[in-house]
Amino acid sequence: MRNRILVLTVLLSSAGLCLAACPSADLSGDCFVDYEDFALMAAQWLTTEPCIPDDFVYIPDGYFQMGDSFSEGSSDELPVHTVHLDSFAIGKFEVTNQEYCEYLNSALGSSIYVSGEIVYGTGNNQPYCDTYTSSSYSQIAYSGGVFTVRTKSGRSMANDPMVQVSWYGSAAYCNWRSQQAGKEQC
Repeated sequence: MRNRILVLTVLLSSAGLCLAACPSADLSGDCFVDYEDFALMAAQWLTTEPCIPDDFVYIPDGYFQMGDSFSEGSSDELPVHTVHLDSFAIGKFEVTNQEYCEYLNSALGSSIYVSGEIVYGTGNNQPYCDTYTSSSYSQIAYSGGVFTVRTKSGRSMANDPMVQVSWYGSAAYCNWRSQQAGKEQC
């Protein structure tokens, strides 16, 4: 019996050298998952604003009146009705030509294609955005299988807001951006 206890003691002490780091649920850093860790988790879950990037603003959920209350719009803006929106985060600034160009280059060949100098989604064949060749408003050029941002009158248009983007192109960009940040896509 004494030999078995000695062997067990040796195995436990040598196994202690190979143990993994503290469990991932250990938030207090004491290598135990206990009440303190659950309290820290609950505090994180109960925060009103989720962790969002610095260049985004958190918009809490709420209600608003949608429609034309002045009878100046078209018939599809009537009747005025209450709409509820879930909370979301929105960028503080417009998406720049450079940011959208990075998306286009990463998606080319996998989820977008160019036809007639217009960018389309491969899954839905919907137009995503124009290039400069198809619209003089666009500052995105496409040549030799690469998207670049134009220079206009000697000034780079990289930091100017992206224009000539469809709803589909906007949604695809947002999903790409969510994927880059490890967030859920729409």
